Amino acid sequence: MGLINIRKWDTEFFGIKVGELRECPSSENLNPFQQEIEYENYQFLLYRHKVDPQNILNISTLAKLGFSYIDTHLKLNLSLSELESNKLETKISKVTIRKVAKSEQQYVPELQRIGVDLSKVSRFGLDLHISEELVTKLYQNWIKNGFVGNMADHIYVAFDEFDTVLGFAYFVKEKDDSRIVDLSLLAVDSSMRGSGLGTKLMETAFSDLQEQYDHCTVVVSLSNPKAVRFYEKLGYRLLSSEQIYHMHKD
Repeated sequence: MGLINIRKWDTEFFGIKVGELRECPSSENLNPFQQEIEYENYQFLLYRHKVDPQNILNISTLAKLGFSYIDTHLKLNLSLSELESNKLETKISKVTIRKVAKSEQQYVPELQRIGVDLSKVSRFGLDLHISEELVTKLYQNWIKNGFVGNMADHIYVAFDEFDTVLGFAYFVKEKDDSRIVDLSLLAVDSSMRGSGLGTKLMETAFSDLQEQYDHCTVVVSLSNPKAVRFYEKLGYRLLSSEQIYHMHKD
């Protein structure tokens, strides 16, 4: 096994070979990394560095490989077994939230419209080497693959009284622990932001997911403080953090 894992979905989407470093580069293994990048013809690489006093990052070595800092991701955890109903006041009425089946693909275009802003605070959206148009397309594919692929195991959608989509949330089962579920996407229509719909959407989902899972995790960008505060109000607490680095081969 090499030093780099191929990222199959990313490779297929971008049309170039995309990989992720399996370990932190150092002066001792710099040449093997360079050789593997050249031999395997990687064009786009990701490195996630877990922030830990025992895990020292060699910035100069990353720079020699062409990596640039993109963002810091915070992994937050919520204990569903200890969850208490949130009492935040909301301004919404006549809203229905329900779990939808993957067969209900008629909602995909509306979800894609509402989720268009998600890409702007992603690691792809913060990467100046990737066009806004391409990042938007990536998230549209992600949302669609929640229904036709494996990008979501549980999908909750909020509707108004006329069955118009107002927001949605995607949850994915943790591969290594069947009692943990990850919130992968959450979006609310721009006209409903600040109304409490996001809170109501999450609380409805949590009430349902409690029967199957003990914990719900979410990864949020440090560059999106509003999202961090939102999850903290819901009861999420910091579990770990990692720095995100990208390399693009010219």
